[in-house]
Amino acid sequence: MLEDSIHADFYQTIIKNNLFAPLGTVLNPTPKPGAHLKLIGTLTRQDPAKASAILQNTTTGEQQTVVVGDVLGEFTIMKIEAKQITLDHHGKAPVRLRLREHFFSTEKRSLKTMLEKKI
Repeated sequence: MLEDSIHADFYQTIIKNNLFAPLGTVLNPTPKPGAHLKLIGTLTRQDPAKASAILQNTTTGEQQTVVVGDVLGEFTIMKIEAKQITLDHHGKAPVRLRLREHFFSTEKRSLKTMLEKKI
């Protein structure tokens, strides 16, 4: 009987909203499409149809190489560019995944420096 009362609409408001959270806290954020995918790298070619990308599923840690037209769950790979890929989210707004710009952007973190320091 207590379980039935917990599932009542009246109590769901109290359960879903933390009364002690600071003002402005988003308690039940809507998940971003593609948030569980991370772009690791891209390999572009003169023929865009032969480009490929490496994606990582951040929930499982699994990495996968994809090409244009591949389907990953609810996403289809539409376009692969030098530093980003575009995913079709079943007709909804396209999702873009970008490489982290700052990883090799400074001389301090250049590939040559990393190899010299054996990072």
